[in-house]
Amino acid sequence: MLSSGLHLARSPRRPDRPRLRVKAVSPVSNPSVPLRPPPLRVTNTTITGRAVIIHVEGDVDQDTRPTLDLALAEAIAARPPVVVVDLAGLGFCYSVCLNALVAARLDANAVGVRMVLASPTSQALRVLKLTETDQLFTLHDSVRAALDGGADGPTGLAVTPEPLALR
Repeated sequence: MLSSGLHLARSPRRPDRPRLRVKAVSPVSNPSVPLRPPPLRVTNTTITGRAVIIHVEGDVDQDTRPTLDLALAEAIAARPPVVVVDLAGLGFCYSVCLNALVAARLDANAVGVRMVLASPTSQALRVLKLTETDQLFTLHDSVRAALDGGADGPTGLAVTPEPLALR
């Protein structure tokens, strides 16, 4: 009995309803639950005298962007005729990733290196189209198409960008 004179009665357990047991799952007890998203992995392939291919795997965010920036800067510094950025393994792309790609494109243009994007994921392509930055890059369905200079891309044609004018 409560001090207000009210009685609290427990409702009887209904036999037709099983009792729910909640078990907390932690990354320690269940290794299939990751502690954080997989780290960004950026590798490169150099085709001497022809191209540097940057392969991006994972999510590009504020914490992982420096890894992408460094790889793009090193590729551009080598001054190949073309830098192909392979986005097939890109997990998540938003403004941070987009800014890294646009900045690298500006750097590449400044030293006479073409930079193209290959195999953009549907999410990356959506971001490029929404922001109209798909007009800044030459887009290709695959790395092979980018290396061959093929005209068929995910947008239906490869767009050869004009130099970006800053206002």
